[in-house]
Amino acid sequence: MMLVIKDLVKSYRGFKLTVKSMYVERGNWIAILGRNGSGKTTLLKSIVGIVLPEEGCIEIDGATVFKASKGHIAVNVPPGRRKVGYVPQNYLLYPHMNVYENIAYALRPLRLSKSELMERVTKVLELVEMSELKDKYPRELSSGQKQRVALARALALHPKILVLDEPFSNIDPEFRESLRAELKKLLSSMNDFAVVMATNDINDLSIVNKVAILSEGRMIHLSESREYVKEFLYKGVVL
Repeated sequence: MMLVIKDLVKSYRGFKLTVKSMYVERGNWIAILGRNGSGKTTLLKSIVGIVLPEEGCIEIDGATVFKASKGHIAVNVPPGRRKVGYVPQNYLLYPHMNVYENIAYALRPLRLSKSELMERVTKVLELVEMSELKDKYPRELSSGQKQRVALARALALHPKILVLDEPFSNIDPEFRESLRAELKKLLSSMNDFAVVMATNDINDLSIVNKVAILSEGRMIHLSESREYVKEFLYKGVVL
């Protein structure tokens, strides 16, 4: 398994996230579906290492990156060493840096040589078809282009897990379908990692092969079939 989560618990401000078991195989794409406030982002940030749960275990590619019991943290690998690429909902691009610099800055912890850095950034820019815009600043880019830069930045880390937090929510509705197809095609050509995507849009399920449903902090469903989601949709617990 590329990602395994067991008995995860995170509580704050009257909210409690509980995930008894979740797993994602190499090359697979899972959607975490749920309403706003259901705990999707908290779960993603726990995988990345930004949020530290009180209980549970997270394994990535066979290695334990987090383990805690009753508030005592036994293992906590820093975010930069978890081999997780993270694309937040608002992309978090630095406005004073151009496209090339935004990607290169994220690679600083790896201490690459100048030539290695240039090669890696150039390669991911080609991958997301943004090479010609490498000198542009975020204010000069469309929402779709910003998404590509954020994705390139995450892929440049050579992640084992790619974490996407509602990647299409800031995209104009008329462009979402084409961007879904583009992203699916791109990531399908790179089969060495797993993708975890949070969403509250049932249309995003067209590009995944596994679905987990969060409702009020509890994972109430995990399946490789998207058809079962309709049952929860009709009950009103998803959207």
